[in-house]
Amino acid sequence: MNTQVQPDAPQIVMISVDCSMFGGYKRSSEQDIIDAGGKVPDTDVLTKGGKHIFPSERLATFGTVKKNVFRDLWKFGIKALGSGSVIAINADDLPEAERILDAADAEFAVLLNELKANYDVWLEAFIQMQPNSAAGDIIRRAALTMEDATSRFRFSHETFMPTPVGKNGSVESMAAKLTSQLYKEVAQAAYAAWDQSFNPTIKDSGGQRSRRKVGQKAKSPIRSCRDKLSKLSFLNPSVVGAVTIIDSVLATTQVTGWIEDTPSNSSDARLYGLVELMMDGDKFANAAKAIMASIDVDGDIDLLCGVVKPASLFEGEDDKEVEVVAVAPVAVAPVAVVAQAAAQQPAKQQNFESNFF
Repeated sequence: MNTQVQPDAPQIVMISVDCSMFGGYKRSSEQDIIDAGGKVPDTDVLTKGGKHIFPSERLATFGTVKKNVFRDLWKFGIKALGSGSVIAINADDLPEAERILDAADAEFAVLLNELKANYDVWLEAFIQMQPNSAAGDIIRRAALTMEDATSRFRFSHETFMPTPVGKNGSVESMAAKLTSQLYKEVAQAAYAAWDQSFNPTIKDSGGQRSRRKVGQKAKSPIRSCRDKLSKLSFLNPSVVGAVTIIDSVLATTQVTGWIEDTPSNSSDARLYGLVELMMDGDKFANAAKAIMASIDVDGDIDLLCGVVKPASLFEGEDDKEVEVVAVAPVAVAPVAVVAQAAAQQPAKQQNFESNFF
């Protein structure tokens, strides 16, 4: 059995969060329908699927605490072990993670004490607000006691450092899987930015989208992805290449106002191409690796983002310029340019193209 961990292996910490709560519903039964007169009454209290037996707005704050915890942890962590409740982080970020969790634990406890003190009052008010007595009777018969309801709330967490064992277990394999998950989560965040800001669906258009000019706020989710990648770059050295790509693109965009193309700087096209590149986790990972091995980083990033530099980028030894054709965003690789210029490109540039595209 292999339980050895290499001295220079990534220090991965797993955080398991257990957050349970009562949602204010119970499952309906046939007897409920019988008690209601043989048919589902005209109320949202009782359906064939469930009974609404406590005001949801009084419980929503618990869900907000849970949502905020995972939102904050996912800024520097990634889902692990196939579970949304287990987060993998860099050991260096454990103090920050524990600060977030301790604060959430304290907030959860305050909310639970408030619920215990007001449960019966809030339940009775919910019954009284029903439009008819039949709905109120359904709630009374199905309602949980304060003790039963509050016993279903729980917030706790555990932290541990995983040690792969067995002939197929290794820290390297685990790090590779987490790296793949990292790019997946970045792709999801990039798609959300593309869908909401860069190319949103036009209302009442049957699904058609509108390519929009964006401002400074549109860079915020991209920066968040960049910071997350930087925090987790210990998983794989190539992740540094992903950070380099984002930093390089953001550095070329305007710092105030709209992001616009100018004759000397295709800022908008480059930023849009970056978002489309990031939306494909596998392609973004390959791009990161290619950049790590690149000499002409800026030129190669322009290719990756679908922005073509002046034709001199493709000049051959005889300084004969090659005609530059329009290039689609990186979602469709610039194969036409690559094929046309391959014979004239320097060896390193040819290697970049063949390794990535």
